[in-house]
Amino acid sequence: MPDTAVTTQPLSLAAEAGDIDVLVNNAGHSVWGPTEKTTVEDFDSMFASNVRAPHLRVGAFAPAMAASGSGSIIGATTALNRVAEPGEIAEVVAFLASPRPATSPAPSSPLTAAAPPSNPATQPAQSDKENTMATSLLAISVDGSDIARLAQFWADVLDRPVSPGATGSFAAIDTANGLRLMFHQVPEAKTVKNRLHPDLAASDYELETDRLIKLGAVKLNDYEQGSSRWTTFADPEGNEFDLVAATP
Repeated sequence: MPDTAVTTQPLSLAAEAGDIDVLVNNAGHSVWGPTEKTTVEDFDSMFASNVRAPHLRVGAFAPAMAASGSGSIIGATTALNRVAEPGEIAEVVAFLASPRPATSPAPSSPLTAAAPPSNPATQPAQSDKENTMATSLLAISVDGSDIARLAQFWADVLDRPVSPGATGSFAAIDTANGLRLMFHQVPEAKTVKNRLHPDLAASDYELETDRLIKLGAVKLNDYEQGSSRWTTFADPEGNEFDLVAATP
């Protein structure tokens, strides 16, 4: 896009669009290659689309949002476009566009960044690595004494194989939704209720309850709250988990 278009397009868009509820800046591009082979034209084109254009768009649309007391601006980075599930950005945009009082706090979402502090000098310093690295959930670890039995129980529950390389002290299962369960042998026995536990969903609640008991689960209690219904079980090592009935 020519420099003049990048500079004038946000102003013309603002004039044509009028007041808007949500502005999403997710356009951008990169020119890959050795630094010494990056031309001035390549650098200028990246800066124009990735920095200058979003900056000017915010400048064109934000004043009207501020004047009306409502509106949201989303900056979708390349990393977000890579890790977000299909349709996730659209869901967030739809949520942010839903009517809400102008005085209500901005909704919390993993896809929106928190506003910068008013006085950065009072905030704890962060290293460059902390500012650029993202943390993701790798696995859920479960302790036990008989790891082979524990891993096989969960493999049967989830209808997934125990991953190759299991030993007497460690085993793992990759679940269908991509989350890994890891099982570690520990010398101590379980003594108190776990503060973290998995929830399983079942379309046939009664049939799945019977199946879990046959696999070795121990039924601890039944619960109902409004239209929700679930049962707490313990696995062969006493670790709690819930079976949740599907909502009609």
